[in-house]
Amino acid sequence: MAVSLESGKPGGGYEPVKPIVSVVVPSYNSSATISKTLSCLMVQKGGLIDEIIVVDSSDDRKTGKVLSAYESDGVSVVSLSRKTIPAIARNIGVEKSCGDVVVFIDADAYPAEDWMESILAAYEDGCLVGGGSEIGRASCRERV
Repeated sequence: MAVSLESGKPGGGYEPVKPIVSVVVPSYNSSATISKTLSCLMVQKGGLIDEIIVVDSSDDRKTGKVLSAYESDGVSVVSLSRKTIPAIARNIGVEKSCGDVVVFIDADAYPAEDWMESILAAYEDGCLVGGGSEIGRASCRERV
C-alpha cells in the first residue's frame, strides 16, 4: 500500500493508505461491448476501484441507454456532443477524476477479476505502467 505521511500509530510509524483509484473508459458507439466491460470492472477483487468514469461521444442512441442503467451503480457518465478520439476522451476523464491512480481501459476490453489488483501491486512496488507495458524500474519488467 501507499504510505501516508501522517502517523496514525501511537509512538510513531506510518499507516498504509489505499490510493484512490479511478478508471476511465472512452466510449464511442460501444453498446455491444460496454456492459461487459463495466460488469468486469465492478467485480474486481478487493473493491479496489473507487470510481469508474465513462466518457461517451456516441451518436448511435443505443450506448447512452446502456450507460444510463449503470449510473445507478455509481458509474459516472460524461456525455459529449460530438465524436471524440479516445486520447481526448481519456484526458477529459482524467480532468473529471479524483484518483491518485488513474487507469484507462477500452470499452471493448474485458479485464480479469484480478486486473486492478495486479496493477496496484506493480504501482506499490514503484512501477509505472502504460499501455500494458512497464515503463518504470527495470526490476518491474518481470511483473508486468
